[in-house]
Amino acid sequence: MSISNKLNRRMIEAIRDIVLQEAGYARAMEMMLGLVPTVKSFGIITAENPMGKKLPVQENNERNLQLAKNLRSAHLGFIQIKGKYGYLENPYFIPNIAKDEIIDFGLRYSQEAVIWGATEAKGLGTFYYIETRNKDITRLKFSDYRITSVRKVFYRKDKAIDYYTEIKGRKFIIPFFDEKMKNAEFKDGYIVDVETGNKIVYKSERDETEFLGDIEKEVIMRVEHILDENRTGKSRWENRGIIKAILGYDYFAKKSPK
Repeated sequence: MSISNKLNRRMIEAIRDIVLQEAGYARAMEMMLGLVPTVKSFGIITAENPMGKKLPVQENNERNLQLAKNLRSAHLGFIQIKGKYGYLENPYFIPNIAKDEIIDFGLRYSQEAVIWGATEAKGLGTFYYIETRNKDITRLKFSDYRITSVRKVFYRKDKAIDYYTEIKGRKFIIPFFDEKMKNAEFKDGYIVDVETGNKIVYKSERDETEFLGDIEKEVIMRVEHILDENRTGKSRWENRGIIKAILGYDYFAKKSPK
């Protein structure tokens, strides 16, 4: 096999990695850090416990199954994860979802809040906590959702007991409500307060996305179309379908969450 073919094969395999069959904490972390070039954004959402009202396990499971069905219909892949935000929940981590889409799903399933993130460059991203102050489900509307906290870092915390997200047994926190992280950014593998220059916490992961091949460039172009807020739902659906065809890989063929 030629070096060129080996590189192309490696690129294809790297792209297929992002479509979530073997995605664990490390892969999700790389997505959030902007180290997977075909992932430009992500969302975290559950359909459970609308407006913070605790529902029976079976009802929550049924709501999440319906959300999973809706995500697949929109050509959105996802990772089933865990989290605790007061209650233990089973949210989805969704690469390449646009901000208005994650809000729309939050509205559809009457969620108090959703999380959305956008990667800006290698090792740099911005994370948004988007919530509604309107607790009246019967009158909830899209415009009720507002960004209430913005952070540029996250960090591993396996001993966390609340307000964490968990992937494959690894817990991490996006510190939306931690004031000491308000001015924090990643720099040289650490979390640094940009005002004081002091290091806070963080240990970087390896970077495996130095090169882009033709397939990756095509997928990135399609992803940029998807994230364009002026695109119609049909255009986003078509571009996700084209990505699926380019990869020749059915990344929607997943087992339903239990």
